[in-house]
Formats: sequence, C-alpha cells, structure tokens
Amino acid sequence: MPALRFRRHRPHTAGLHPLATVGICLAVAVALTLIVGNLLRLWLDEETYRKLTEGDEEPSSPPPLEKTDVPNVNAYPFSLDEEVDRVIGSQAVSVPLNTPDGNLLYTSNVSAYLGISGGSTPLFDKMRELSAFVPYVSGVFYPQAFSQSLDDVFFVAAAEESALLREFLHTGGDEILLCGLPLTADSLDRVVEYLTMLGRAMPNDAIGVAVPRSVAADAENWEILATLVDVCDFVVLDLTAEEVADEEEVSPGEPSPAALTLLSDCSHLISLYRTRLLVSSAQSALLSTLEVQMYPNYQVLD
Repeated sequence: MPALRFRRHRPHTAGLHPLATVGICLAVAVALTLIVGNLLRLWLDEETYRKLTEGDEEPSSPPPLEKTDVPNVNAYPFSLDEEVDRVIGSQAVSVPLNTPDGNLLYTSNVSAYLGISGGSTPLFDKMRELSAFVPYVSGVFYPQAFSQSLDDVFFVAAAEESALLREFLHTGGDEILLCGLPLTADSLDRVVEYLTMLGRAMPNDAIGVAVPRSVAADAENWEILATLVDVCDFVVLDLTAEEVADEEEVSPGEPSPAALTLLSDCSHLISLYRTRLLVSSAQSALLSTLEVQMYPNYQVLD
C-alpha cells in the first residue's frame, strides 16, 4: 500500500487592494506637503516664501502720473531782469526762462553746476521777491533736447532741462509751460518720453504744453492732442502765429470782430480740451478783445 504523502499548506494572507495603496500614498503626500509648507512659513520670510510658492510675477508698469490742477489765469509777461514793482498787484505773471533758441535768461546754482551760461539775474533772489508779491508764476520754457538725434544724448539733455525746471519750481514757480515742442506723429513717442521724465521728477507740479492752432485744428492730429491730455497736466492753445486784422478801425473798449471770429472758430477746441489761450503782446486786437470780454483764462508772451 503506497505511503500517504501529506502536503504542508501555508496560511494564505490576502494583499491590500490597489486602490487602498494609492489612497495611502496620496494621504502621505498631502501630509508631507502640509508639513513642508508650514516649515517653510516658519523658516522663510514672506517675500521669499511668496516667490517659492507663486513664482516671480511680471514686472508691473509704473503707475500713471497723477494730474495737478491748474487755475484759470490772466498771466501777463514779466522778465526776470525787471523790477518787481511793475507787477505788484498782478494775480499771475508769465516768466520766460530761456529764449526759443535756448539761451538761459538767468543764473542759478543748477545752471552753474551744468556749466550753462545765461543772464546775469540770480534766479533765487528774483523769484523769492516775485513770489512774495504775485500769487501765481508761470515759467515759459523752450526745450532744446529734441535737437539731439542720439537717444543717449537726448536723455542727458532732457535730464539737464528737468533739473533746471525743478529748480525754478523750488524757488517759487507754480507751473511750467513748454513751448516749441515738435508736435508731429513721428516725434510723438519722444515727446511723451520727455514729458514722462519731467512728470517723474516733478510729480506734484503742473507741467503744460503749448499746442499751435495749426496742429490742434488738423483733424489728422487727433492722436497728438489725445496723448498730450493724458501725459501732461494742462494744454494751452497757442494763437501767437494767428493774424488778427479788422477791415475797419475798432473803437476803444470794443471787441475786434476779427478776434471774435478767431475765438469762435477755436471754441470747440477750447471746450473739448479745456485749454488756456496763449497770445502775444503784439496781437493788440486779440489781447484787447480778451480783456474787454473778461476772458477767464489766457497767457501773454512778449
């Protein structure tokens, strides 16, 4: 009789279900993440932690420049080499700071530092006296930086002019009016760069731009005016090149018909952009009409 053979049976243990294994791994991963995150908060400063967890953000563009309000003025010309007695009682004056070809009309600490020769009148002494008697002083400036074709040289020239204008405002000036800017579509980007530089250097001071009527009245230049309104504090409608001639003699104290026609033709621009008017003292018919009409907002150049 054959011998019986016995098989030894090992006890069978059922393994974990695959889904249970995945769940355990996920739970461990979540726990580790929470632990590491809490440790990072303890070990790292807030800025470093933000960069690790969120990554570097794209650099944001500079905040837009804040507008500085300017009042309505009737500003008549005053030269820095004149006696202040002449304008005592005036509410506003228009002070030329340089000539259209760039000759400075005073001397100052900044002009001396920059090696710029100018007039003999000390800016600080005259402005201290003038601002004590006249409530509002507008400085008229003709930028020369735009004559530089190289970008780096333009930047240096603009920085020097910014320093001069900043000094004028610190000595008692209330605003800057820029005249003679190259207001064309091709030069608009550079004009914006210049105005932005001034705005950053003088964020709490008013900077305006004189726009010739020939530029403002051309419908193709709408982008120029719209851009200027955004990047400067005020816009002035420059009428100094306009001819105002009446066919018949106008009686004293009466407005000039030709001047009234010009003002009527400009009324939509004045209303749309809330512009001040810039006129020349040589435009006697236009100036006397503004005075007779008690026009609230104009500035006069010699």
